[in-house]
Amino acid sequence: MNFLVRIFFKFIVSLNNEKAILTILELTKYLDNIGKFKDSILYYNIYLNKFPDDVQILYRRGLAFYSTLEYEKALYDLTRCADLEMKKHNSIITKEHIYTTRGLIYMKMNLFDKGFQDFDLAYNNSNSMKALLHRGICSFELKNFDSALTDFNKTIDSGYNSELSFSSRASIYFMKKDFKSALQDINQSISFEKENPDSYYQRGLIYFYEGSFEKALIDFQKTLKLEKNHKLAEKYKKLSLENL
Repeated sequence: MNFLVRIFFKFIVSLNNEKAILTILELTKYLDNIGKFKDSILYYNIYLNKFPDDVQILYRRGLAFYSTLEYEKALYDLTRCADLEMKKHNSIITKEHIYTTRGLIYMKMNLFDKGFQDFDLAYNNSNSMKALLHRGICSFELKNFDSALTDFNKTIDSGYNSELSFSSRASIYFMKKDFKSALQDINQSISFEKENPDSYYQRGLIYFYEGSFEKALIDFQKTLKLEKNHKLAEKYKKLSLENL
């Protein structure tokens, strides 16, 4: 950050009035929107030195840390938000926002048990389908397949994020070796997003393990066309050829 700009920003913060706060919010929002998260974090730091309990700014800095892959720092900010929210500070940031975002961070860190807890809190506070879908994904990663299936059924019935909901439920059916149901769901997922290489790879696996090697080969080739360095698709493409 330019030294003079930093001094000016500190001056704005020192004014401690509504107009100054709006200026800060607009500036940091602009920086976040254009992907300059490291710059916005510097501004957030200056602001939070003076107003450390501002839940909205803590939450936004947490999102910025999440975007720069600084997950431990993001977790700190989101946990502070949760603690402050528990003390009933007035904020436009809801418990759903806080717990869902922190849950996504835990997922990035492969801490699916903690992610499940946060998504469960978010869902129970809001009936959020986003929280429910990700709670199901955490259950799947924890091998609680029946719980995951229940959550995916609900998100599919609600029409939320149909591509991910159907592909997630397809994964459950695949694990249960119900290949017919798995194919129905992954085909539904592909109908919503036709350029996702992972969906074709997932369908290729289903075909491969049910013994339809020619169809599997076509899907692995499609995967590699969309993502040429997909190593697992390359591996299963070779295996499919060997089984023809």
